[in-house]
Amino acid sequence: MVNRKIITLRPLHINKFFKEIDTLIDWLPIEKELKKVVRSGKKERGQKAYNPLILFKMQLISIWYNLSDVQTQETVSVR
Repeated sequence: MVNRKIITLRPLHINKFFKEIDTLIDWLPIEKELKKVVRSGKKERGQKAYNPLILFKMQLISIWYNLSDVQTQETVSVR
């Protein structure tokens, strides 16, 4: 029963944190700089490339929560 409470409360805490980060950081200038250095996947075949800003945010999550690449991907895929 205790574990269920932790699982229930944790996403609320994380969502609040991410909402606060979104209000504190102006992502537009960061996105513009990222698009200057990252070439978008514009080939006819294969999957479309991820938005560089999304990848940047995933890297921040990885650093802040000390997650491996696999753990970060699993965490983001759940949301």
